[in-house]
Amino acid sequence: YLLWLAAPTAVLVALARPAQAGRRGAGVPAWAPALLTFAMVLALCCLTLAVYPVHYAGVTQRGPLTDRALLLLTVRNLGLVALVAWSAACALHASRGTSRQQTATVGGRR
Repeated sequence: YLLWLAAPTAVLVALARPAQAGRRGAGVPAWAPALLTFAMVLALCCLTLAVYPVHYAGVTQRGPLTDRALLLLTVRNLGLVALVAWSAACALHASRGTSRQQTATVGGRR
């Protein structure tokens, strides 16, 4: 059920990419944020798949798989927090790049 995360994160990366492309000598390829976002969403989907169909009995009742299920669930939830932080950083980067471009455009027209 985490596939819905792919669309908003792709939008944030797409917004951050032009802001980064405007910087020369940044040293980071333009596709790197998209690749990192894709990898994070894929890892979160795999962790969710490992918890819910495979080890779900360990979450709902105490048994030999409970510790493993709780560890996978904890790692998945921490990954969700990391994805939110990464998406916020991309949005902040994009908004700073947009405001700088607007300032430069307004300054150039005067």
